Amino acid sequence: MKLLISDVFWEQLYFPDTAKIYCIDVNDNGDIFVGSGGTNEIGGVYRSTDNAESWEFVNNIGNASVLSIDISPQGDVFAGSNNGWEDHLLRSSDNGDSWQEITLPDYSVAENVIKILAVSTDTIYVSTVNNNALLLRTYDGGQTWDSLVGGNSHPGEYISDILIDDDGTIFLSYQGFYQDQGGVYYSEDDGANWQFSGLLNYMITSLARNSSNDIFAGCWGGVSWDEWPGLYVLRNGEAQWDTLIAGPQIGDIEINSDNYIFFTSQWPLGISRSIDNGESFELVNEGLPPGYHNNITLDNNDYLYATSGDNLSKTINTTVDIPEYIFNGKIDIVSIFPNPASTSLTITIDNQYFTNNTVVSLSSIIGKTAYKKTLNNSDLENGSISIDVSGFKKGTYIASLNNNGKTISSTKMIITN
Repeated sequence: MKLLISDVFWEQLYFPDTAKIYCIDVNDNGDIFVGSGGTNEIGGVYRSTDNAESWEFVNNIGNASVLSIDISPQGDVFAGSNNGWEDHLLRSSDNGDSWQEITLPDYSVAENVIKILAVSTDTIYVSTVNNNALLLRTYDGGQTWDSLVGGNSHPGEYISDILIDDDGTIFLSYQGFYQDQGGVYYSEDDGANWQFSGLLNYMITSLARNSSNDIFAGCWGGVSWDEWPGLYVLRNGEAQWDTLIAGPQIGDIEINSDNYIFFTSQWPLGISRSIDNGESFELVNEGLPPGYHNNITLDNNDYLYATSGDNLSKTINTTVDIPEYIFNGKIDIVSIFPNPASTSLTITIDNQYFTNNTVVSLSSIIGKTAYKKTLNNSDLENGSISIDVSGFKKGTYIASLNNNGKTISSTKMIITN
């Protein structure tokens, strides 16, 4: 059994207000790397090693912008820019303390590095754009490069995302603005040959896959009235793309380890979530600052980060379902009455599951603790406590029972004041 002990909600993290955020990634240690730039701001890479309590400007590329960041499984940080003839693709092998430029082929210089996929320290895919889409790959850390897509094969387009599925198939999403552009292409032979997958004339912004190897594509819009923005899926083993939701102008997609789908959209403005593999979606904007959020990313613990302008937000709790602690096969160790409550409520606890170290708390849906008490001897004897909630704001709350630092039960409840 799984119990969703907290809904998705956000806290705004500190970030310098003199920088515009273009991209973000988080390494295995939870260190946050942000690519910045803009018209008047100095561009480069910011790093935080303390959950955004403080930031270091670890790479300065002047008036250009860092458009893409990716971190390899080995921890190498790669950053791509629009800096023209230098600092085009950078790598740090010491967590951002120092940076080295990786030389790209002459025919790709002065183009924007839109997307980086660091499969390993040595195997790197890079999407660049100037007038035509270009996909580069290196197997030796950037000493030599192969052009997998280039020339005049996709004039006026660019590759917005790169994805490799469980079978090794490479998927590319394209954005274009004219007829017979956009869509998704794939290669089953390591990039030697490419085939059209679908969604021609759709402006595809992002790709993602779930644990079933289904491929998801986010669409910003179409080049005519016949194509709708929205979220599309190619189920594993199928040949045709299906529509999951039509209408939202989607910018980015993430799928967590429980296969929950998240996407950003310009309309409706905010971040949406599906917990049923795309059967339904809901906006989860509680705590988000206003504005369009262009990037989202998950860390190893399935916390979700979102960026908008110079704003950086993070879910207060993990986005996955958390297994409930089960003692001797018993689950219902806490009852709350009444629920909903308006003036007072009683929490009844099976007293074999707590000691003098047990803490009962009520927290609002945005993570603020409204009530907290360490149980005493009389509570142990009665097996229940009464709480006056007449002064609480109305809304959804989480009632939690914590034993020696571990949450052993959590229940949603509603206060109707």
